Amino acid sequence: MVAHRLFHGPSRGLAVTGLAASGLLVALMAGPTSGPVAAIFPPWWDGVRAVNAAALGGPVLRLGLLNFVVVVAPDEPGGRDRLWQAGAWFLLNPHGLLGCGPENGTKSNGD
Repeated sequence: MVAHRLFHGPSRGLAVTGLAASGLLVALMAGPTSGPVAAIFPPWWDGVRAVNAAALGGPVLRLGLLNFVVVVAPDEPGGRDRLWQAGAWFLLNPHGLLGCGPENGTKSNGD
């Protein structure tokens, strides 16, 4: 009976919001399952350290706007696992992240 009273009103909303946020966080941390990823390393790392760590996962495509964000094309199989082992905090889809999408002036069809 006590547990029933705990999940009324605002408590129920907070519980649902917490579960949804947890699911979103897990999905964001996992990153895309194929294609390039924006590897987010600890913010106190300088660019050289972040690029060297990212290169363990596959070819480095470009840097993000911040020194600790590196766009990588992970080698398959195991490239993403090597990024995690190298110290990446998150692997995100680079499209839509400021400074991580296709560079200005390039064409997506390769022409």
